Amino acid sequence: MKRKIKLILKILIAIIAFFILKNISSIYKDISVNFIKLPSEFESYTSLNKIDSLLQSTNLNIRTFSSSRTYPKIAREINDSTLFFKVHKKHDLYPKGIFFWYKIDKKGDVIDSLSINNEFTRNVDNNIVNIEKGYYLTWLLDGDITKKQFTPIEKGIVLKKEAIKKYLIDVEYSDGTLCNSPKTNQKIRKIIFYKDLKWFEMFTEDNYYPSSYYMYNNIPFYYTASLKYYEKKVWNEISSFGGMRSSNGPDYWQGVAYYNLKIKNELLKIKMNCELVEGCEVEELRLKVSENNNVNYLILTDGYTLYLIK
Repeated sequence: MKRKIKLILKILIAIIAFFILKNISSIYKDISVNFIKLPSEFESYTSLNKIDSLLQSTNLNIRTFSSSRTYPKIAREINDSTLFFKVHKKHDLYPKGIFFWYKIDKKGDVIDSLSINNEFTRNVDNNIVNIEKGYYLTWLLDGDITKKQFTPIEKGIVLKKEAIKKYLIDVEYSDGTLCNSPKTNQKIRKIIFYKDLKWFEMFTEDNYYPSSYYMYNNIPFYYTASLKYYEKKVWNEISSFGGMRSSNGPDYWQGVAYYNLKIKNELLKIKMNCELVEGCEVEELRLKVSENNNVNYLILTDGYTLYLIK
């Protein structure tokens, strides 16, 4: 009996020793980080999750435009002196939510705004287009909120695919949706297209779905924060018992990155949880800045919220 116990103990010791030897590097990294103290200069950094309160604590003049995660923000130029923001808000009464547009002038002031409830729209060449309901607005260009109808091709008769193709040559934008035929109440395809600064619509029973995408004049945003320190917290080695790899993914650190971000005369000190793959660079701070060639204001964004800063 004693021999069996001794044999079992030897086997267990051998297994443990084998495991330690195979994972000595990982074990060392896990232990060593506990002896590295965060430099005191980084203790006061604010988490990226609290960016709103950090900005409000500064002397900056800030207006916030938040968008839901369903439809990220849009920031585009209308012309050399005006740009617009588009954001989306969820609403209990409207399954599709509410879309808001804001016009911004050269001074960074909001000069006009528009909201549309429970409709999915898109922006093409500064037109607000609703394909499903068959209209477009030129409000971004001229302030007009009249719902303008698409011009029907060949008086709206149902066309064959071959007939449709000739109208789609050199279009700037085209798309389509299903709708009910006014004559048969059967499902047919409505195709809309934008050409020579005009909107048109046509119909077909064929399974034809053309699409071309307008080149949007999005405002460019850039990473401008500087990394000051990376605090390693937990080492994650993608391995299973015995050191055999259980995944093709790389080994990485979980930790906290510390950044300085200069906004006008303010220096924002921000920290962000992020992973660091061994041998790679630390991720950029998830905030981008656009000065838009304008000294009067700049725009800060996390991808969903726009901060207009003067």
